[in-house]
Amino acid sequence: MSLDALAITLGQGSHESEEHIAVQLRHSTLPRLSESGLIEYDARSQTIRYWGNPMVEEVLETISEFPTQHVEI
Repeated sequence: MSLDALAITLGQGSHESEEHIAVQLRHSTLPRLSESGLIEYDARSQTIRYWGNPMVEEVLETISEFPTQHVEI
């Protein structure tokens, strides 16, 4: 997935602009996730790859069972 596509997806229903989200992803979130081994992030091509992680999948499945609430920080 491209960085731009991820920013667009995350920006849907958000008060943040897609550009702001892309900057946060590029400079903070994606490098951290890549360093932890959860994703592969190629900063040059701005490509993100997620190959799956059983623990992450279990957490996502569990939280999907809870009602969605939007909390502003």
